[in-house]
Amino acid sequence: MNKSINKLVAFALLLSFAAFTGCKKEDTIITVPPLQATFVGQSAGSYTILAANSSFAVRVGITTVATTDKTFTISVSSPTGAASPAQYTLSSSTVTIKAGSAIDSFLVRGNLAAYQAGRRDSLRFTIIEAGKEAGFNTTFTLAMRGPCFDGDVNLDEFLGVYARTNEDFGGTLYGPYTTTVTKVQQTSATTGTITVANIFDAGWTPLTFTLDWTNPNNRRATLVTQNAGGNAADVFGAGFAGQPFGVRAVSVAGGGLVGTFSICNQRIVLVMQVGIFGVGYAPDIYQVTLRR
Repeated sequence: MNKSINKLVAFALLLSFAAFTGCKKEDTIITVPPLQATFVGQSAGSYTILAANSSFAVRVGITTVATTDKTFTISVSSPTGAASPAQYTLSSSTVTIKAGSAIDSFLVRGNLAAYQAGRRDSLRFTIIEAGKEAGFNTTFTLAMRGPCFDGDVNLDEFLGVYARTNEDFGGTLYGPYTTTVTKVQQTSATTGTITVANIFDAGWTPLTFTLDWTNPNNRRATLVTQNAGGNAADVFGAGFAGQPFGVRAVSVAGGGLVGTFSICNQRIVLVMQVGIFGVGYAPDIYQVTLRR
């Protein structure tokens, strides 16, 4: 090997060594996130007030465990007009997260008496630090309501199958069998109609009833007079073969009875008189009770 080659090899080794010794392993940089307050990943919740001493805990957390106590102010407003103490009270208007901890909570206590008649409210909480909103996810909306109230009717909740339907036709009992509420329609703030299929369990067409909950303590289900289809001979004898059944609301002479319903218990009681459409009606009361 000549000297020029030896010099090239030596120069290459020198560059390689310099490159190796010049490399430095990158330092690992650990970034500590800033301390921020939050409603622990939630922005909304619901609270059903079923007892006088019930409460709802709203959790407040911080993103980094602190070395000193951290106190945050909780502001509250209500777009529905709820006020303290008439509708609710808070266990505290501040939350203090102790050093070494990351989460604490405050309690909302609803006034049961205020919600017995179907009132619903929402409360909007905001975390405040140094006079401004603190961190992120700093608002929490709580929907509040009392026990189920039969005057608070959402007709859609009546839709579907009632597998425990029983009937009493002038003292003759039948059931259980299945009926179905196939259609509902709101006609005013406190009235509507429902359509029920398979009443009588013998090929009747679906029947329509008017529901009225204007007086929540006197909820009424009234039949709309209509052709029920089917074969009247099944009840009234062969002389009426091929003629359809007719149904109507109970007459005044028959006692003027009307049905009722409960959205909370998912129960509908329907009463009517049955006859031959266009001919007349039997005096017996036909009562059908729908349960889920």
